[in-house]
Amino acid sequence: SLEVWTDVPKNFIVNHQNSIPVGTNYFSVQVLNSSSQPVKGAMVSLYKKNDTKEVGFTDINGLANFQITTSTPDTLFVTVTKHNFKPYCGYAMVNNSGVYVGYYSHTIADPGSNNNGEINPGETIQLTITLKNYGNSATATNVSAKLTTTDPLITITDSIKNYGSIAPGATANSSPFVFNVSQNIKNGHTINFNVSITSTQGNWNSVLWLTVEAPDFTYRRSQIFDGNGVLEPGETSDLAITIKNIGGLTGTNINGILKSENPGVVVIDSIGSFGDVAIGDSATNSGDRFQVSASSQLSPGHEIRFIAMLSGDINFKDTVEFSIIIGIVNTNSPTGPDGYGYYAYDNTDTNYPEAPVYNWIEIDPDLAGSGTILNLLNDETKTISLPFTFKYYGQYYNRISISSNGYIAMDSTWIADMYNWHILSAGGPPLLIAPFWDDLDPNATDSSGNVCYYYDGDNHRFIIEWSRIQHIHNPTNPTPAELQTFEIILLDPAHYPSQTGDGEIIFQYKSITNDDQWHNYATVGIEDYHHINGLEYTYANIYPASAAPLSNNRAIKFTTDQPDPFPGIEEVNKWEVKIGKLEVYPNPFREKTEIRFTIHDTRCRIQDASLKIYDVSGRMVKSFNLESCIMYH
Repeated sequence: SLEVWTDVPKNFIVNHQNSIPVGTNYFSVQVLNSSSQPVKGAMVSLYKKNDTKEVGFTDINGLANFQITTSTPDTLFVTVTKHNFKPYCGYAMVNNSGVYVGYYSHTIADPGSNNNGEINPGETIQLTITLKNYGNSATATNVSAKLTTTDPLITITDSIKNYGSIAPGATANSSPFVFNVSQNIKNGHTINFNVSITSTQGNWNSVLWLTVEAPDFTYRRSQIFDGNGVLEPGETSDLAITIKNIGGLTGTNINGILKSENPGVVVIDSIGSFGDVAIGDSATNSGDRFQVSASSQLSPGHEIRFIAMLSGDINFKDTVEFSIIIGIVNTNSPTGPDGYGYYAYDNTDTNYPEAPVYNWIEIDPDLAGSGTILNLLNDETKTISLPFTFKYYGQYYNRISISSNGYIAMDSTWIADMYNWHILSAGGPPLLIAPFWDDLDPNATDSSGNVCYYYDGDNHRFIIEWSRIQHIHNPTNPTPAELQTFEIILLDPAHYPSQTGDGEIIFQYKSITNDDQWHNYATVGIEDYHHINGLEYTYANIYPASAAPLSNNRAIKFTTDQPDPFPGIEEVNKWEVKIGKLEVYPNPFREKTEIRFTIHDTRCRIQDASLKIYDVSGRMVKSFNLESCIMYH
């Protein structure tokens, strides 16, 4: 495909060997920028006819290492590409030599274990390596080889072997090398061996990269054993989960310990048994179920995350994570949360204190209101200042942009798109707040109202109203339709504090008709700057089960206040949160251990952090306030 540059393309500095002997099975490429700094993530491709076709990516040091085949003399082509860099095209010549001894083939034996010819956790492996003299004129004499690795999960117990003499084009074997594999090694782990070969005629190096086969489980589904298969607030029920072995080895005697990640659900019976699970098979702990109990204070729709800690023979350990939804959601439940933590409460959610009450605030001067008319043209956006600082998706703003097409955006934007799109999508402006995003024209023939704004200082709120603005149907043949009247109310966070400090937003609808079937009706909801977190109330006249449809006298409130006292599932925002670090040493321990943590995100406050310790049954046994203590337990 065609690479599209979005900046002036930069140059690579690429380092690699210019020539290698036939039989070489290792090739390294280093990629630097024009300042000789390593380039991470550059794609490196190697190609040699009939032998090598490899693709890899450079690491943090700018290195890409390859295990290759070079059985005949020819050209090894080297290509390096990366976005906004000029491609590098180079080569290395593969040449004949008089004598060159290197890796040819290998066999694996595990006679003391399952004898399947694979590397599995906890095994002692006998590795027989065949060497070949790829030279064309000289015999290699007194050949020996030493096997090494820096892998901490591998212990080599027999590392040096003698091969005698190897004539040109001939191969030779020896007794096997022997190494032990840790029981803690995971499926798919690559063991990087180096084979150092010496002879009277010279010294050479080959590599051998071997892959471990082990059980590896993924979550498939869960089942609640009650009347309707749903864990309701206040209910205690058995729980079974199904797991699948996607690894390369049968898992034997697999058991699980269930832990709840939320205090709203307590694990009463945390032990479950899955038996033996063959490669590719699934298993359910239906004969030895977990049991969980949900707090009566949980809100329907609350997502609860669990971790099942799996164990089995040969010290096998793995974890699977999954979530279940509490209760049955209906239009009397709040919508959300999104990935940041915003919920939407409408005025039918009367069981929740955050539910708004419809109370229209008229600000249109033509209807005796106190607002200022913005005088927007069709498909126009204007930016104005806010009288207070408004926190939105964790960031602070003192300006808003108001569009004629039924939305505002925090900060400044020129976007005035008449075509509404999904939330989430790349369409529309960043920091979208959309009470009725659709094609609206304040200057259409029948538009009798205004787009206006007003600061109600006595009640600490800022109001934007679309008053009697004409709705336009069918963008291919624009047709003036009904007049729409709705408003946004931004509440000053200093006077209406939320749990996170983010500002609260209310949509109110005095006269509304959502009938633009020609372009997916209207979009209602909110979205962050990067279009990766957002809460869609409706699009294309489709609503989540929790949302009451748009109608006259409807009110919708967006807030980060939760509907129950239990935490939601936090989705890490990859654009904003840097990686933290947690260290526990010694672990395991008998009397004392030290827990150290580092949070690199400067916006995180120590008073907002907590540490919770769970026992093996999944029960929380201790919770610490980290603000004022250093702990040694």
